[in-house]
Formats: sequence, C-alpha cells, structure tokens
Amino acid sequence: MNNSKRITIIVLILTLSLFVLSGCTNQSEDNTNTNDTSNSDVSGTVAATVNGEEITTEEVSLLVQQQQGAISESYALERLIEQKMLIQQARAEGYTPTDQEAEEYLKDIISQRGQTLEEYKQYLEQQGASYEERIQSYKDQLALQNYIEDAITAEKYTMTDEEAEQELEELLTEQNRTLDEYKEYLQEEGYSYEEQLQNYKVGLQRQALIEDLREDAVVEYY
Repeated sequence: MNNSKRITIIVLILTLSLFVLSGCTNQSEDNTNTNDTSNSDVSGTVAATVNGEEITTEEVSLLVQQQQGAISESYALERLIEQKMLIQQARAEGYTPTDQEAEEYLKDIISQRGQTLEEYKQYLEQQGASYEERIQSYKDQLALQNYIEDAITAEKYTMTDEEAEQELEELLTEQNRTLDEYKEYLQEEGYSYEEQLQNYKVGLQRQALIEDLREDAVVEYY
C-alpha cells in the first residue's frame, strides 16, 4: 500500500475512533481519569449550556489536549454537549450508582496500577483536586456506560453487522478508499476488523440515541 493511501486510512481510523469516543469515559494511564471532563473542578468561561448545565471553555480545551490536538474545539464542544445530554438522561432514568459502587469501581482501576485508595487520595490532594468530585465523576461515568448499554438495545436502535458494514463502506467511499484497503491496513497494524466493526456499530447506535435526545434538549451556545 502506498504512503498516500496509508495516511488516508490512518486518518479514517482516527475518525472512527473519535466517532465512538465512549462518552469520554476511558481512563488514562496516569493517576487520574483525564478523559473525563464532566467533573466540576474544571472551571472557566461558559462555552455552552445543556438544559441549564454548563460546559466551560476549559473543558473544551482539556478534551482537545487529551486527543493531542486531533480534534477541533468546535468538535470537542459538540462531543461534550452529547456527553452531557447522555449523563442527564442516565441520571433521570435512575442509572446513577451509589458512592460505594463508584468507589469500588475506582479501587479496581487504581489497583491495576499498583496503587491504593489512600495513595490515590494523597495524589489528588497534592494536585489540589477533590476526591468527592472525582467520585461524582466516576458515578457519572458508570451511569453513562450502563445507560448506553441498555438504551441501544431498544428495537429502534438495533442494527445488524451487515447494516453497519454498509454504513462503513459508505464512509470509506467518501474517503476514496475501499473496504478491502481498510481491512488490509488493520491487518498490517494488528487490529481486528471485527472489533472495529462492532465499535463502529455501537457508535452509530449511540449517535441515533443522541439525535433523539437532542430533540428535547435545550442547548445554548455562548
């Protein structure tokens, strides 16, 4: 495969991975969940509100930084708006876990790094961060994950692998690439096409859910 095709497909994979950005809910490799921008210790100028809840310019900048500048601020803002809508709906439908459940979830994550809960609390204190706000952040993450998993199983959001692949082929066509070229790249780089297709399908289902939520949401930009 020549370099121009490789670069285009690398950009495509980045686009797909951002498209299924899991509500910004992945944990980073350091001692904080830096892909979470929903916690209230990120203050600053208001960029937008979703049903009265604020999203700040600092949250937008943080997400752009976390994605190493691969996304624009406007793209980041739209993803944060979507995340806010999903979290609000998850709360409304009773998906928010207890503090204890969130703490157990946190313990599992930090134990994989060889860190204790007390060490983590000390780290947050050194960084001037609030443990209580971080627990609330994890509660939102869990609520978001559980809500999406359940919501996309509704009949209106169901999709077969064949339908997802057709959508993927259309996206590739827009990039002047073929499905075979995409599969070839994935194989060369050690990725599983089946896993990528499932991720893309979940992204499509999630996007359909978001579009429904947008119809009733009040979003204001500043």
